[in-house]
Amino acid sequence: MIWAWPWGMATFPGLQSELSDLLRSLIELDYDAADAYTVAISKIVSQERRTALEEFRSDHLRHVYELGRELRELGHDPPPGSDLKSVLTQGQGVIGTLTGDRGILKAMRSNAKDASRAYERALQRGDLSTAVARLLSENLADERQHLHWIDDQLTSLGELDEDQRITTKELPR
Repeated sequence: MIWAWPWGMATFPGLQSELSDLLRSLIELDYDAADAYTVAISKIVSQERRTALEEFRSDHLRHVYELGRELRELGHDPPPGSDLKSVLTQGQGVIGTLTGDRGILKAMRSNAKDASRAYERALQRGDLSTAVARLLSENLADERQHLHWIDDQLTSLGELDEDQRITTKELPR
């Protein structure tokens, strides 16, 4: 027997067959990430780190806006918020229980890796317009920047060794 989520088989962002479904999924992922950053910002101790996380949250809200614009051009309404079934939304509860910058940053690292993978998968499609491909590439660059910064912070806290850092070569394409 194959186990499935109670609401059906999970479809991971970046794997949807229809372009409109892909954009909708990425919007929901970015809403989820922005919500996770909101929780992280409220828990993080360092003001410098809080400021960086606020900037990353703004990046995700910009992604929502720009992806929504592309979805509207395809004749579809963007989702008004996150998908309540999403893995990241469930992860927000975990982030809310963490204390200390190390734990928060480790959770956010996992979220940044997931978002990077979703954008990597999305960029593999052959049906992307030049504008959509450019937008997805820019969003992926943001995710990689977030991940790099988080890795720097965790390394400085002694949580990551240099060989544990994520490189863009490690992210699936």
